[in-house]
Amino acid sequence: MPRRPNIKNLPSRLLEETATPLYVVDSGLRIRYANEALGQCLGLNREVLVDRKLEYLADDRGEDEDSAKANRLCPPPGWIPLPESVVDSAHHPLVFGVHLEPNRSMAAQCLPFQLGNDSALVCSLHPDSGQRVLSRHHATWLHERIQKFRVAQSSRFHAIPFLGDSPEAVRCFAQARAFALLESSVLVVGAETSQRLDLARAIHYSGFASEGAPNPLLPIDCEQVDGESIREIMLGHQQMMDGVENGEMQHVLLINVCKLNERGQQDLLDLLNESWFRVRILSTSHALLRQLPEFNQELACRLSTLELTIPPLRDRKSDAVVLAQDLLEKSGRRRPLSREAIEALQLYAWQGDYAELKGLVEGLPVAPTDGEIVLSDFPDSFRLAFQAMSHPRPTVESIELDDLLADIETQAIEYAIRASHGNKTVAAKMLGITRARLHRKIAENGGDREPE
Repeated sequence: MPRRPNIKNLPSRLLEETATPLYVVDSGLRIRYANEALGQCLGLNREVLVDRKLEYLADDRGEDEDSAKANRLCPPPGWIPLPESVVDSAHHPLVFGVHLEPNRSMAAQCLPFQLGNDSALVCSLHPDSGQRVLSRHHATWLHERIQKFRVAQSSRFHAIPFLGDSPEAVRCFAQARAFALLESSVLVVGAETSQRLDLARAIHYSGFASEGAPNPLLPIDCEQVDGESIREIMLGHQQMMDGVENGEMQHVLLINVCKLNERGQQDLLDLLNESWFRVRILSTSHALLRQLPEFNQELACRLSTLELTIPPLRDRKSDAVVLAQDLLEKSGRRRPLSREAIEALQLYAWQGDYAELKGLVEGLPVAPTDGEIVLSDFPDSFRLAFQAMSHPRPTVESIELDDLLADIETQAIEYAIRASHGNKTVAAKMLGITRARLHRKIAENGGDREPE
């Protein structure tokens, strides 16, 4: 009698033997299962993946390589449990992008799955055809934009902060990468509440410091430090650096260099003119130094060999949305932004630039639910400002009374002449004036022309 096949473990054997990378994520974003093919796809041991909690990290600085790769498997915010709008695969396919390398992307196809009493997703990785339709008003689109940016950076440039994905932000990021590899001095221009300070530091730490060279960055706040002592601070720092001989390059960050007083500017310029003193200076300012009449123009040229200007957030409001999503994911928030929240972020004036956006996101309540972030979650000041911008006060045009009265008088005369078929005597009677006065009014208002 033939032996009956054992089908008890058939499903698990099929999952193990398939060449398709598979994994299961529970509602706590923990990987409950991963097959061998997934480990091979990521270049990781499967045991490293199983029971690992995924995080919405938009920046994997400080992470080990295993965590950085694993976190790219994290579903977008709001996908567990799946809302009905997403489950409707006819309009919203259950697919999100997994960007493994700059030129290597996969498409994660997901199915909802009940894991005991918990909601879960069964995800399989496939080659990305690029045919996915991502709504700009959905957290999936925001999440993928940030993930693409993160993966596009090599490990050397991970210090450069995310500025957004507008053309202006992309240009700033490209400049920062290029400037990091040069020895020239760099001036970073932007509002004091922008990301200018983070960007200036990143240019240093993505360049010389990333190579392991002993090049500590000396920060000096020109608004807080007496300008007359800036020379002594820089010389003292050079002497304190272990193993640094006289003449080796020093790296200095001048914060608010535009506020350095006249004496400090001259002392700094004299030091830079010393042939034995080699320094690379990174500076931050609210404006280009060459445009400040009170700033020493020779020193401005020395500090501004390379210039990078961060446009204010109010001029690139589309970046406010992805930057808000970036801050949410860094904090591990799992709540996606609703459509009304996205519209509010795009319309807001952002007078306080990035610092205002950061404070707004950090102040959002940490709700126990995974529902969307709605407008009522924001503070009253933000909501009232948004409502005011949504319903602008109607503009009141000024009225020139003399011109208005003259125009009314002209129209009345033309009507009377037209009604009297050109008989000015009859027209004058209709207007209640004499014929002579009617002729004077016609002359004052443009001559004796017949009305059209």
